[in-house]
Amino acid sequence: MFRGSIPADMRDMLSTLVMASNEKEYHIGCSGNFTVERTLIGINENLKLHSNDVNLYSVMIGRYFSGQDLEISLNPDFEEHYGFMEKFMTERVDQLACVMIGSNLTLGVGKESNPYYRRVLENYKKQFEKIHKRTVENISKTKFKLDSFFAGDVVDWMDTIPKNSNIIMYPPFFANDYTMQFKGLTKIFLWSEPEFVEMTEERKEKLIEKITEKRNWVLGLHIIRENLTDYLIGRTQTTNRATPIYLYSNYTSRKMITMPHQKMTELAIPRLGMNEDIGQKLKVVDLEYDVFCSMRSMYMNANIKPGSPALAFGVMVDDKLVGCFAVSQSKFHGMRGIIQPFLYLLSDFPVSPTKYQRLSKLILYAVLSKEMKLIFEKLTRKRVRGIITTAFSDNPVSMKYRGIFRLLKREKLEEAKNCKSGYIGKKFMLNYGQEVGNFTLDEGFKIWLKKHGKVLKHG
Repeated sequence: MFRGSIPADMRDMLSTLVMASNEKEYHIGCSGNFTVERTLIGINENLKLHSNDVNLYSVMIGRYFSGQDLEISLNPDFEEHYGFMEKFMTERVDQLACVMIGSNLTLGVGKESNPYYRRVLENYKKQFEKIHKRTVENISKTKFKLDSFFAGDVVDWMDTIPKNSNIIMYPPFFANDYTMQFKGLTKIFLWSEPEFVEMTEERKEKLIEKITEKRNWVLGLHIIRENLTDYLIGRTQTTNRATPIYLYSNYTSRKMITMPHQKMTELAIPRLGMNEDIGQKLKVVDLEYDVFCSMRSMYMNANIKPGSPALAFGVMVDDKLVGCFAVSQSKFHGMRGIIQPFLYLLSDFPVSPTKYQRLSKLILYAVLSKEMKLIFEKLTRKRVRGIITTAFSDNPVSMKYRGIFRLLKREKLEEAKNCKSGYIGKKFMLNYGQEVGNFTLDEGFKIWLKKHGKVLKHG
């Protein structure tokens, strides 16, 4: 019912702390998806919980499960597209169900003229009564409950909490997280929006000071704080190279750490070596997930946060592997300048070291081939006409994709977005795309040999 799941490592750490403390009442700030609250209720459903947040999604959940009125209605400015929800918003539970369902439509708000978003919205309209009924049933039967909920600035809320309280908090990692997360949802609905100050680093320092003044506290942060070193008790990381969460607490001195485990496979595939000439026949082979993960860990930039591919492939020339790539369902919809429907190129990298300066471009020619277009369509069971990807660079263009893919969007990175991407210090986020199926593997190989098959000078 709630957005987001509860990572097992977080659940285990909180369980250890809560059971050791034997406390019966907790204040949880910046509740978000109520991950902490759901974890605590799973430990002991009789705990008294007091929560806080400011975004629309969280506030509606908090108000509902603490017995408050939701104070929400549909925005008449968007009645043309979302007015169909009106008849489903009679009772509190109905209103919350509409908000929860509406959270799935946020990316398309204001983009209803786009064919993709228009189809998504029409499908929701057709099935809304059934989806709404199921959501209401799920809300009604949940055991989740709150003893109080404060919709407002978390720093101000901390001033109202007694010093002998128990605090658990995972503040937003970056400024404007609250504002941007449910931007579309705030256009669909009118609500009594609470006042708050964006969580800048200065504001976060003030919040941390107030938290650590309380009797017992648990604090999750995405960076190491030198002034809290003595209270660092754990580290969680859900996936390899994902942003770690450092857990600070005065509950216990026991150290806890959980790290992601990536299953690795011994690689028996012959790979193009440093002093070897490339062969003559380009082909693509399926890779098992474990093999791809091993290759990715060996050759891909360690700063890149890896996703979970739907399909993974190896690029071979004769009997030697020269690189890998993986695709997934696209996380972008309605990207201008690229033919639709399209897939997302999640990873692409060559083996190294070799004597070929632009071997990475050969992987891209394989991705765009007619043979891969047929494979994509066979495995996804739908038409595929294009592919898009994302690059991070100090320069306004990516030399790897330039000349093969088309630049669709360039965004200058701010520090917060830079941290999220995993590319600390990069200046630009670049979206590239290209149509697939305009040449065969053999044709693509010949183009690469002519344009990019240059050997390194020291090779």
